[in-house]
Amino acid sequence: MEIERKFLVNLDNIKDIITNNEYVRKDITQDYLYFDKFTAIRKRKIVYNNTEEKYYYTIKTGHKGLSTNEIEHEISLNEYNELDVNINYHTLSKTRIIYP
Repeated sequence: MEIERKFLVNLDNIKDIITNNEYVRKDITQDYLYFDKFTAIRKRKIVYNNTEEKYYYTIKTGHKGLSTNEIEHEISLNEYNELDVNINYHTLSKTRIIYP
């Protein structure tokens, strides 16, 4: 089970944090393969610090308040490329920086 929370952070030095190579940077590309009010299925590519790439297949179910049941496993590049993108959903791109 996953509990997601989002925070609005006000940092005057955000540009310094974004460009600082000391922090782990994750560039995420995410496509939804299927989505309804009970289930979401997606594929995700994560590039860590512009070097290491990993690919994931995720099924989310049972969204209830702040919690969601999530099954995720790492897949190969070939498996990732074989998964067809649903044209009804836009590709999401986001960057996460792990800031202590």
